[in-house]
Amino acid sequence: MKELVIALGGNALGKTAEEQLDLVKHTAKTIVDLVEEGYNVIVGHGNGPQVGMINLAMEFAANNGANTPLMPFAECGAMSQGYIGYHLQQSIRTELISRGIRKNVATVVTQVVVDENDEAFKNLSKPVGMFYSKEEAEKYLKVGDVAAYVGDYAELKENNITGKALDDRIGCYILVEALKKINKPYNDLYFVFSTQEEVGLRGATVAANRINPDLGIALDVTTAHDFPNCPEGSNKVGEGTAIKVSDGSVICNEYLVEEMVNCAKENNIKYQLDVIDGGGTDAGAINKSNFGVRATGISVATRYVHGPNALLSMDDTNASIDLLVNYVNREFNFDEE
Repeated sequence: MKELVIALGGNALGKTAEEQLDLVKHTAKTIVDLVEEGYNVIVGHGNGPQVGMINLAMEFAANNGANTPLMPFAECGAMSQGYIGYHLQQSIRTELISRGIRKNVATVVTQVVVDENDEAFKNLSKPVGMFYSKEEAEKYLKVGDVAAYVGDYAELKENNITGKALDDRIGCYILVEALKKINKPYNDLYFVFSTQEEVGLRGATVAANRINPDLGIALDVTTAHDFPNCPEGSNKVGEGTAIKVSDGSVICNEYLVEEMVNCAKENNIKYQLDVIDGGGTDAGAINKSNFGVRATGISVATRYVHGPNALLSMDDTNASIDLLVNYVNREFNFDEE
């Protein structure tokens, strides 16, 4: 039996108990879809906004003659766990019954064990309460303001990492690490840290037209296909560097791909072939520059690519560095294409 842990954000649960229950009913359908696929599912949830609402309500009642005592913050947290867990349990159980699935659902109120020496205790700030409504936010924002995801970097098991904007910070990391290792390269090399790839491959277009290379290699992430309900594909986190064959922007030069596969085999570098029907990288811009340039790519399979918590393997990343370092030192004979 496969196991899956799902984390629901507290800010996705609703402003009122009624709204939350309605939202949870929709969430339950997706959770039960996974149960039908053979997963044992554990559901965790955030509760920051709910704790804040309960705390404010208890404080208001106590201060306005309702004969209600002030409730400690920890107890407000337990209350929120109780009613969120109740909503989830009831909704999941109802959905299971409607599909004729005989499965038990249990709710557990938990506590977190913390280290008294944790450095995080030096900064106890945390937003409590709902985020701004659209109308409230518009009072503080103007057209053209810049926004960014909040997504902390974290190191996970099996040498995986998570964080925001790994697309394409990881490509920059690969280039920097490769620069440290390359010594007296066989070929003339140009390392380009380009801009505005996501909005039209603009930086790479300018660079490729200016340099006019014989071949180009794009360093980027590629979509992983190893989680439930993902698009069809073969890329997997932890299965090695991804040698670009094609995507929505380019069909890579066959000779370059074959040479890259040979390079990986000769140097015992774990690899997988990257074929996706959408997306794109700077290889697309390089390929169409000037009168056409041979192009391919080295990518890192990544889950949740454009979200605040993308996930990838540092083993795959290190394999990408090794492949790049060895590949750019090869002699290329384009007469044999």
